[in-house]
Amino acid sequence: MPLEVVDLRAESSVPDVLTRRHGGWDRPELAKPAAVVRKILSDVREDGDAAVCAYTKSLDGADLTAEGLRMSHVDRDLAAARVDRRTIGALEAAAQSIREFHEAQLPSDWSIERDGARTGQVFRPIRRVGLYAPGGRAVYPSTVLMTAVPAIVAGVSDIVLATPPDESGEASDVICAAAAICGIDEIYRIGGAQAVGALAFGTATIKPVDKICGPGNLYVTLAKREV
Repeated sequence: MPLEVVDLRAESSVPDVLTRRHGGWDRPELAKPAAVVRKILSDVREDGDAAVCAYTKSLDGADLTAEGLRMSHVDRDLAAARVDRRTIGALEAAAQSIREFHEAQLPSDWSIERDGARTGQVFRPIRRVGLYAPGGRAVYPSTVLMTAVPAIVAGVSDIVLATPPDESGEASDVICAAAAICGIDEIYRIGGAQAVGALAFGTATIKPVDKICGPGNLYVTLAKREV
């Protein structure tokens, strides 16, 4: 497929069809999925764990209770132990490279004084961050590393991972392995827009976060936009 080049410097106006194709989230073709996402988020905000469990069953086929949403560190480690050593080694090497890169980026506090006034910048980490790692047919342990490691380097105190379960209610082994390497203990077996809603609004089981990072499908992306 040839690359489409759009010169926005041209004097003529950009055709509407091109604007819709490359434009914002209010495009007509997104109206239906956006409405679905808003309904899910509203339900999660209103009904909390009950809505999260209901959507997890209807969309992922996993019949989980509120108590079963969170994965214990024992289950995390058992899942990680099923991953072959070659993959573990690759994940550990990647985590170290990501750590070194972001350690080099760390900013430093600074200040100056002039005419009796002190000005400058003070850098502080976000308190609690939610990470979203896709599951199902598209499993990305790299997402865990590339969101968790920078948060660790920055000094984020609470790092939470949400990842979709399979029909048996279990999270991906390799996702769990990446989480174990990063030392993430708070892991929830939830995906989709309901996971974004739970992280943003909080439930009886899940405390809300201050920022959500990580990729996802259209519904996840729209949900992050909405919250």
